[in-house]
Amino acid sequence: NQDPDDIARSAKITASSEQKGFEAKKVVSGISRKVFEESNLYMSDGIAKDGEWVELKLESAMPVKEVHLKFDSNLSKELTPSINAYVQSCQEKTLPATLVKDYDVVYYQDGKEVARSEHRDNIQRFNVIPANGVVCDTVRVQCYATYGDQNIRIFEIRVY
Repeated sequence: NQDPDDIARSAKITASSEQKGFEAKKVVSGISRKVFEESNLYMSDGIAKDGEWVELKLESAMPVKEVHLKFDSNLSKELTPSINAYVQSCQEKTLPATLVKDYDVVYYQDGKEVARSEHRDNIQRFNVIPANGVVCDTVRVQCYATYGDQNIRIFEIRVY
């Protein structure tokens, strides 16, 4: 990630859980898809009852205009657009199991919640969350559910 305006690049990144090779620090790499054998994504170690989170502790309190999130929508799955009934019958009819369905973006200042943005039934890989200039020193992406996968998967988090 070479974006000089992305304040997430210098944040201290932690997570509620993570798997080896899928560490939370990967959310600021700037690569938002699998490249050969490198996953380039954060993946939780299951989904706890109260969800899983990735937290970015900023260098200092500052106003946040928006947060960009890129979730795993399984771009590796081959899709074949066709009007042929047989080809269509072989295509998945549901959203990718790996896509995050329900999540919140929570903003903290000195350990106290100052704002929250709730998102349910997400169907997009790329989400831009307006933060309206909230002043905070921590941004947490709290994920509660996917469309079937047993782990939360996030390719990228950017903070502006």
